[in-house]
Amino acid sequence: MVVLNVLPGSPASAAGVQPGDLILEVNRKTVETVSEVNDELQRAVGDALLLVWRRVRTLFLVI
Repeated sequence: MVVLNVLPGSPASAAGVQPGDLILEVNRKTVETVSEVNDELQRAVGDALLLVWRRVRTLFLVI
């Protein structure tokens, strides 16, 4: 799922998520849609781990 916008002050912003990032996984589960990302974030107990592809590299971000 491609990130189009990140709200200032949001957990995503604090974690370093940027517009244009491609979220590949949430807590080691592959996601392809906004709905899947939201579902996995709702299931998370505490922080969530995102696998993000940014331009030419992949990153793990804790949100």
